[in-house]
Amino acid sequence: MELFGSWRLAWTAAALLGLTGCGLRLGAGIPEAKVVFGPRGLAVPPGRAAAVWARVQNPENQTAQVTLHLDLPPGATLISGRREVRLRLPGGGSQRVRWAIRFQRPGPARLRLKGTGGEQTITVSVVEKLRTPKRFLLTAFTPPYAWREPPYRDELLADYVNTGFRQLLWVRDEAPLIEKAHSHGLRFYLDVASLIGEDPYLRGESGAIAPPVPAERLKALEKSIARHRDDPLLEGYYLVDEPYPGAFENLAEVVERIHIQDPNRPTFADVFPYFAPDEGSPEYLENFLKAVGVDLLCTDRYFYFNDRTEEKAFLEELALMRTYSQRFGVPFCTILQAIGTNGTSHEELDWRTPTLGELRWEAMASLAYGAKAIVWFHWDTDWGIVGNPEGPAIRDRLKTLNPEIRAFGEVLLPLESLYAGSTEDAGAPIHANNGAFLLGEFASLDQPERYALLVSPDRRKEVQSTLVLPGQTKELAIFDPASEGWKPLESRYEDGETRFLARFAPGGGLLIRYKKP
Repeated sequence: MELFGSWRLAWTAAALLGLTGCGLRLGAGIPEAKVVFGPRGLAVPPGRAAAVWARVQNPENQTAQVTLHLDLPPGATLISGRREVRLRLPGGGSQRVRWAIRFQRPGPARLRLKGTGGEQTITVSVVEKLRTPKRFLLTAFTPPYAWREPPYRDELLADYVNTGFRQLLWVRDEAPLIEKAHSHGLRFYLDVASLIGEDPYLRGESGAIAPPVPAERLKALEKSIARHRDDPLLEGYYLVDEPYPGAFENLAEVVERIHIQDPNRPTFADVFPYFAPDEGSPEYLENFLKAVGVDLLCTDRYFYFNDRTEEKAFLEELALMRTYSQRFGVPFCTILQAIGTNGTSHEELDWRTPTLGELRWEAMASLAYGAKAIVWFHWDTDWGIVGNPEGPAIRDRLKTLNPEIRAFGEVLLPLESLYAGSTEDAGAPIHANNGAFLLGEFASLDQPERYALLVSPDRRKEVQSTLVLPGQTKELAIFDPASEGWKPLESRYEDGETRFLARFAPGGGLLIRYKKP
C-alpha cells in the first residue's frame, strides 16, 4: 500500500493545482482561459478504460476560444472523445471535456494535453490485476437490511446465507450492521449512496443537472473509506441505481476519490437498461463510461410477464452490455428477475414468478454472454422474496441454483469472451443437430484451451443433443458443478468433425473445455 500513498499525495497536489489552473493564452486582447487536466494519481488495470478530463473555465467577461490537443503514449487507445477539441466559452463560462482511454502496457502512462499557450501532463499508473474481480459476485438486489432500520436480527441474515449467498451488495456504514455481516461471514460492498445521497446527488433527475456534492459529504466518504479499507470482508463500493446523465459528473468525482484512497477495490453501479423509457440508449452508456471510471457495469432487464415472455429483448440487452464491456474493458453484471409480483404491493408490474428452469436459463444465458457477476432481484422488502407470497418456493429454487451458478461463474471469471450467440449462427464454433442452443466461447489468452458454455432453450424439461465441433478436437472435458472439477467427455471423430452427446437440465448449461486442432 506504500505505492498508493504516493498517489494520494499526487492527488492532493492536483487539487491545489486545480485552484489556480493553468492559463492558455490565445493572443493579445483575448481572455485567458484556465485549464486543469486530470485526474492526478489515478491507476487502472491493463485493458481498462480510464476516465480522463480537462476542466476549462473562462474567468473573464469576454468570450474565450480554446484549442486542446491530447497526445497518447504508446499502448494507449482513445476509446471515446476527440483528440482535437475546440471550445468557445462565454464570459464566466466553464466546461468539462471528457475522454476514455484504454491502456494495455503495465507501467506509468504519461498523457499530454497541449493548448495554444501551454502544456500539461498527467501520469496514469497501469497496474496488473488492479481492481479485477477476485471472486465471482453472486448476490441480491436488495440485500437484507438494505432499507430496514435496527434492530438487525440474525434470522434474516442466516436465511440469506442458507439460500446460498455469500456477499451483500451493499451495507450502510453502521457498526452494528457491519458486525452482523462479519458474524455471518458475508463479504460486502460499502453503501456509498447513503453517505453521499443517492438523491439528489448521485442519481439526479431526468433532464436536469444534479447539484454539486457538498464538501462535507465527500469528507464523510473519505473518512468511511479510511475506516474500512483494511477490512478483509470489504469487497468494494456500491454507488448508485440507475443514474441520470445530469449526475455523471458527481459520480465521476466520487469514483476518483474512491480509486485514489482504495485503489484495489472495485466500484459498482447499475445503469438504465436499453429499453427503459427514460434512458439506457447506447449514447447513454457511452457517456456514462466516458465520464465515470466504474469497475463493474451492471444492468437489468426483467421479462417474465403473466401474458408474455420477452426473452429476445433480454438477449439484446446482454449483447449490448457485452459490446460496451469489451470496448471499455469493464466487466459487466446482470440483475436477473427472481420474483413475480402477483399478490404483492407492486402487482401493476404484472410479473410472474419464474420456474426453476427459467431462473437457470436467464443465469446461464448471462454467463454465456460474458457476465462476470449475477444479482437476483430481489430479496428484501414487502414484495421481495422475504415478503412475496411465493417466497418459500423462490428460496428453494435459488438454494438449488446458487451453488451451480457460482461454480460456473468462478471458472469463467478470468476468461475472455470470444463469441456469444447461437449454435445456428453461421460463424458459431459449435453446432447442434437439433435446436438452437445459446453459446458462449471463452479463452485465457495465454493458454491453448478453449471453453464453451451451451445453454438449453427448453426451460420445461431435460433435453439431449449431439453437438459438433469442426476438426479433431483434443482433450475434450466437461465441468461438473457439483464437484467443481473436470471429467473426460466421450466423443467420436468422423467426417472431419468431433461429435459428442450432451444432456441438459431444464434451462441448463453445459460447460466444456477443449483444444482446437
